[in-house]
Formats: sequence, structure tokens, C-alpha cells
Amino acid sequence: MSWEDEGTVFGVVTTTAASAAAHRVDEEATKLTVKSAAAVAPARDPNVEDCYPLAPMQRGILFHALDSQDRELYVSQLRLDVEGLDLELLAAAWDTVAERHEALRTAFRFSGAGEPVQVVYRRAAMIVREVDLCGVDDSRARIDALATEQRQRGFELTQPPLQRLLAIRVGESRHHLVWTYH
Repeated sequence: MSWEDEGTVFGVVTTTAASAAAHRVDEEATKLTVKSAAAVAPARDPNVEDCYPLAPMQRGILFHALDSQDRELYVSQLRLDVEGLDLELLAAAWDTVAERHEALRTAFRFSGAGEPVQVVYRRAAMIVREVDLCGVDDSRARIDALATEQRQRGFELTQPPLQRLLAIRVGESRHHLVWTYH
């Protein structure tokens, strides 16, 4: 064991000092970001419920998403086949879940100081679109093309919700669901 290892007195002191310095830097950055979040206060927009500073990982993801020419960056998709779907009931259920979970009603804004903040909206209805491919030849290729189109469309990160649902009717009581989200 060398004198620089964390197990030595010197190692403990330098590790503790570095940790304390990093904490002070994070604390100052958080203060600045909280002030930035206050600049987009709920009182300014009646549909805004709350504002939060971005976590460092969120800041990095947002930076890459905005800097990239690739609109599909950080856009994910879940696809599944469903039998006996009631689309109106699904949309209503999804909106109920969004009412309970603010992450599903969140988008991003830039404060007057140019700092990004996450904004929680009071209401952000799920975008549900239905396409009927019953009786269409080569429907699997068309389904894949529609899913690709959804991914490539990306999202306007300042407008909630950062998700949408495409219900593709493929039979009398069968759908292929495509949930696309950022």
C-alpha cells in the first residue's frame, strides 16, 4: 500500500478534501440552477405546475439531444401487438397515469439566464393516433415504416408530452401499438 491510497491518512485527507471541493462546486451550480428554475415560475404560466433544475445527467442528455442533427437521439420506442383494444379507454387510462406522475408531463425550457430547467405542466394529454391497415398488402413493412417515421420525427423538447402513441389497426380486433418517447 502506498501513501496515496485511500487507506492511508494522506489518502483519506486528500479524498475528503476533493470530495468537499466537488460538493461546494455542485452546491453552487445547484443554487444557480434553482434560481434559473425560479425564472420560469408557475405564476407566469397557468399550465405550469412546477420547475426543477436538471440533474447533471439530464443536462448532458439535453445538450447532446439539442446539439445533434440526429432527431432520433434519445428517442426510444416500444412496440407490441394487442388483441381487443379499446383505444378511447387506453387514452383515458394513459392520461390518468400522466396526472399521477409528473415525469410524464415534463418538458424543458431555458430560463432568462439561458440555463435549462425541467418544467412540469398541469396537463399534457397523450397524443394518440390511429392508422387503419386492415386488408393492406405487406402490412408488416408498412407498420415498420410508420414506426420508423415516429422515431425520426423526434420531439420538440419544450412541448409536453415527450411521448406519443400510434395504434395501427391490423385486424378486426387487433392493433400494433407503437409508443415513442424521449
